Amino acid sequence: MKRAKSDSGFTIVEMAIATTVAGTILVAAFSITFSLLADYLKASAQAQMVVESQNILQFITDDVRFASSIVNNNTVTDANPLSGSTWTTGDVTDALVLQIPTLDASGAFIIDSATGDPYPNEIVYFADGASFYRRTLANPAAVGNNLTTTCPIAIASPSCPADATLTDDLFNGISFTFYDQDDTVISGGDVSAARSVDITLTMSKNVFGRQVDFDNSIRMTLRN
Repeated sequence: MKRAKSDSGFTIVEMAIATTVAGTILVAAFSITFSLLADYLKASAQAQMVVESQNILQFITDDVRFASSIVNNNTVTDANPLSGSTWTTGDVTDALVLQIPTLDASGAFIIDSATGDPYPNEIVYFADGASFYRRTLANPAAVGNNLTTTCPIAIASPSCPADATLTDDLFNGISFTFYDQDDTVISGGDVSAARSVDITLTMSKNVFGRQVDFDNSIRMTLRN
């Protein structure tokens, strides 16, 4: 007796069903994988901003604690302010101008004989778009000054090194709140009486087309 031949393979209907099921499974798997990857990258971006913002605030804290004062405008001439002819401290300009005493290479103060006080150098923290920088303004009258004036990156040279770039992920700028010796908020734009400052950074990164924001703040007190 002859055995009936069995057809091998799949029918068109079976292939269509299998393809549809496989496609559905692949789409679901891809969606889950994409979602997990997006969550991982979001968490990673937030972790990076935590570390970066803490480093920036620590950098500023060290300068504020060494500073002799927070000033309204720089007194050491700068040929490259972001706008106008001087730097102005405040939220409107996204800038903070600090006066710090000059030191020589051995760490000793360089004294101005006319005043009996150290010559002032100045540090300017400022935002330009999404970038945040630190500029040094070295007092040219202080012979032996251990600091060198810095310049915008585009025109930096060996004699005028580039400003330090602290981040390229700043969002909505930076905000300051200044307090006097009585712990009263200073209003009106004159920060010369400030004895402490609260600084808030808002940072942002783009993750798969989604904006991830992070805020960090700290209050710093001047040494005097």
